Amino acid sequence: MPDTQVTQVAPDRLPEAIRVLVGGDSTAARAVLSRIEAGRIRLIDAWAVQDHAGRIDSVAAAVQNPGRTLGLVISPLALARHPRDAAAAVAAAAGTDRGDADLIQAMFDPGRRAEIACVREAGFEALATLRFMDRPLEPSVPASASEFAAGHELVPAESLGREGLCRLLGRTYLETLDCPKLAGRRRLEDVLDGHRGTGRFDPNLWTALCVAGDPVGLAMVNANPEAECLELVYLGLAPEFRGRGLGSLLLETAIRNAQHGGLPRLSLAVDEQNRPAIRLYRRHGFVPGTARIALIRSR
Repeated sequence: MPDTQVTQVAPDRLPEAIRVLVGGDSTAARAVLSRIEAGRIRLIDAWAVQDHAGRIDSVAAAVQNPGRTLGLVISPLALARHPRDAAAAVAAAAGTDRGDADLIQAMFDPGRRAEIACVREAGFEALATLRFMDRPLEPSVPASASEFAAGHELVPAESLGREGLCRLLGRTYLETLDCPKLAGRRRLEDVLDGHRGTGRFDPNLWTALCVAGDPVGLAMVNANPEAECLELVYLGLAPEFRGRGLGSLLLETAIRNAQHGGLPRLSLAVDEQNRPAIRLYRRHGFVPGTARIALIRSR
């Protein structure tokens, strides 16, 4: 009889599996279960490594993210008695039958080397190291002089319509330094839905920049009340308009929009390889914080 087996988590064992998933913290487990029951976390599937006595040793779970992607969460392998078997549970969760999802994504603190190695063994590839940055929403940001340059216009992004927004997203993704490995791996409609589904969408916090009537840039801010912040979920310019100070214009606009969101700070995540963007954010008061390793697997 093998020492362990990988099995799909049955509904009656979900509370135990969630407790393992969050490192044995019963309070955190109850909070996660409450969010699942309320539909705020859409758990798609969970797989567990069980020992010969049926005890759950480690867990891998797939959750639905906006924009037809899945997110992978795994339990801390430092607490597992059989950490080498966890890759099989990860592979099972990553391969769960969810036909409309193109990608499954995972994100870890760089110190969680065992978990990173585990998901890589299950077929994930490193996407980027993301650096989280934030700034307080005081003091206020004055209007930029470039806002009033001839031919420049800031308009509600929603005025472009869904098709226009998708076209603009695609244009701003060209030659991007932010997670370039994602280029072409998701439908633009799904990318847009992913941005809408991050936190709480408010169309008043999304702005497009037009030059001579041509949409060339986007700044998207969503509220995240649970984290007590607003998030800059996307900032982008078409390649031919970069290096003209228009990124500053868009970022200043995003900060001013966020100041009406009723939360104390604005946060973002940026690829550590995107040095121009990091310099831009630093100039506008953003301070680097934690890092996360992002990994993806096509489905």
